[in-house]
Amino acid sequence: MILLELVTNIIKHAKASKAYLKLERTEKELILIVRDDGCGFASMKGDELHTVRDRVLPFSGEVKVISQKQPTEVQVRLPYKERN
Repeated sequence: MILLELVTNIIKHAKASKAYLKLERTEKELILIVRDDGCGFASMKGDELHTVRDRVLPFSGEVKVISQKQPTEVQVRLPYKERN
């Protein structure tokens, strides 16, 4: 659902022609990076990504947004521990 929300935001708001998605696993966390070449946003007056943050919070994760025009990048980090 986190990825779906990020992609939906790109489609609805970013006016992007390209999007880049990367999912990486380290020993301690899963890292999702979503980047687009859309219009970006100059400030975070409101919390434009509150739905994403609400979905990440129960997993003790974090969301980092990098946007001062284009490209816009959102990084989601979720703790990861391999089960035996």
